[in-house]
Amino acid sequence: MYRIDTATDTDSPKPKSSKSLPNLIQLIPGFSSISSFTTRVWESLPSLPKSSSLSTRGSRPFSSLPVSSSLSNPSKIHVPAGVLPSFSGDYMIRMFFISPEYFSNWRYEDVTLVTMCSANHLHHVISLAERWTGPISVGVFGPGLEASFATDAIESIKSCFPAVRERVLFHLVYPINLPADLSKSTGRLEYNDCEDLRKQIKSYGGDEDDRANYGGDIPFPHNVLRNAARRGAPTAFIFLIDVDVMPSLNLREDFNDFAIRHSLYDKNENEKTVFVVPVFEKKKGSSCPDDKRELADSCNRNEVRSFHEETCKWCHEPEQPKKWLQIQGQQRLEISFNSSWTKSWEPFYIATRKVPYFDERFMVYGFDRIQQICELHVAGYQFAVLNTAFLVHDGWKFPDKEIKELQNRRRSRNWVLFHFHYQQVLLKMYQNPNSCAPIETFVPKGFKALAHINSRNNRIKRTYASRIT
Repeated sequence: MYRIDTATDTDSPKPKSSKSLPNLIQLIPGFSSISSFTTRVWESLPSLPKSSSLSTRGSRPFSSLPVSSSLSNPSKIHVPAGVLPSFSGDYMIRMFFISPEYFSNWRYEDVTLVTMCSANHLHHVISLAERWTGPISVGVFGPGLEASFATDAIESIKSCFPAVRERVLFHLVYPINLPADLSKSTGRLEYNDCEDLRKQIKSYGGDEDDRANYGGDIPFPHNVLRNAARRGAPTAFIFLIDVDVMPSLNLREDFNDFAIRHSLYDKNENEKTVFVVPVFEKKKGSSCPDDKRELADSCNRNEVRSFHEETCKWCHEPEQPKKWLQIQGQQRLEISFNSSWTKSWEPFYIATRKVPYFDERFMVYGFDRIQQICELHVAGYQFAVLNTAFLVHDGWKFPDKEIKELQNRRRSRNWVLFHFHYQQVLLKMYQNPNSCAPIETFVPKGFKALAHINSRNNRIKRTYASRIT
């Protein structure tokens, strides 16, 4: 499978000269040609040292960053052609990884569903393509040999599910110091049927419950992946969501009808409105509601409730789910009401492709989406909640002490970055009087996080408080 074994120089393939590609790359669709620029990129990328330490979880190797930067050994890493650097410069991105078929029927006046995932969550893309009839742009994290599994999984999904082959655009993202390694790719996974394929992808890494987005040792670059998917969106509007939430049926058609009726495709692309889509969560095993009436019935049966009802209710409170559900009888998509920004809001929304990109300094958990919503607020965007469109997460979320403690440890760095650097920069970037600095500073819970904050920031906290009063 996709396990890295200690290899000798005799049993690992040698890279060919810059004038030709390795045989493996030539066999993969879309890799048949390479420019002189991408050849130079190929030669400049670092190799994976044979002494790299790897931690395994279940059947999947989760790669860690190399402990040595030595490049003395010849590389056996096969890197896709046509890579671009991320905004941060710490990652490389292979845009339109594996030739997409979407552009044969491309049109600009449309909306692209934009999302990101690790290799073990690619099965969600199948479900998205079953409910979203337009283009889908996905940033896929593939460090080291995880790129081999991602490649074979994507090719297999495309063979099994025509909707994915025709409408989904994949973009491979990997750290510069742990390049994508396709040496174990065979072009497809071994599976009995398409349902077995779903199960194989879901269980990759031993996380069949989908509790974690990524279980590897490398910090998961949410915002790098989101930006990569955004850059690959080929339409005027984008719909930014997480990979594990499903849209209501006909959402794309309803929004295009809404956009045409209100001349959104004819207006200036700097129009500062984002169209918020309320999000809910359903019990595992229950069916996903297709329209608002079914959603309301499911809520009455206690099968569906507000997203993060028990874990972060305030994260979606401005969407006013109870008020929103009471607005019935409207057949065409319109705006129910406008909502005001709050400091913990993390809405999913449809907007023009001109909305600000995500800040790639925010890694792993905490403030990774809040920062971008904060910038929308400071930049003067309005938040319009749509009346019949919605999203549903598969499974109720419950408090998990172990996961919560891990998140608190990881978010302390992002907390400092958000409150003492990012917000102040926004005030210099925009002339609007808006600010997203909270009156009461949020301090992460947990012994280690509190100790980290309190040990150095007493003076900073006093200065910060005096500036906002």
